[in-house]
Amino acid sequence: MPGRGIFLLSSLIFLVSLALSAPIPAHAGPETGSRTLFGADPELVEARRSMARGHDLRAIRHARNALRNATRTRDRRDAYSILCAMHRERGELDLSLPACDRARSLMRGDDWRVFANRAQTLLLVGRRSEGLQSFQAAIAILEAEIGGSWRAPKRKSENLAVLQARLAQARHEGGVQHAQQPATSLRR
Repeated sequence: MPGRGIFLLSSLIFLVSLALSAPIPAHAGPETGSRTLFGADPELVEARRSMARGHDLRAIRHARNALRNATRTRDRRDAYSILCAMHRERGELDLSLPACDRARSLMRGDDWRVFANRAQTLLLVGRRSEGLQSFQAAIAILEAEIGGSWRAPKRKSENLAVLQARLAQARHEGGVQHAQQPATSLRR
């Protein structure tokens, strides 16, 4: 069995030489001041935190900063969606609706949050039919997300219940009073 030992040794030498010949990146970690491919934009993170805490102006400022720095379409869409919700909270419907529409135009695929934010703004500006359609679209997208996963996160189910209640109330009340509920009741 001396041939077997030589075969194992030559195989080991080959594997080690292969591993050593692989290029080693000069810089394996993220650069200072940049974000990684999978990392969240820090301005968007702060905008969401501020939104959740009810700090409308701070959320707007961070969302605008995120827009200035955004390199990904998704980040721009999320920033516009936050601007849509926060301007609506402040009663600035002339700023809210264009932000909602811009978020919608940047969608690749479906994002129920964009439709939910837009629905509430549309109801407030008196475009009831479009608002109800946007609520229905948000619900359909979220139902598909929940149905497509083997175990839906609790918050998705909670958000679905909130959207369904808002749609029912908007249908019943004519939409205006209901739409003034805080945007922060929907969770990420």
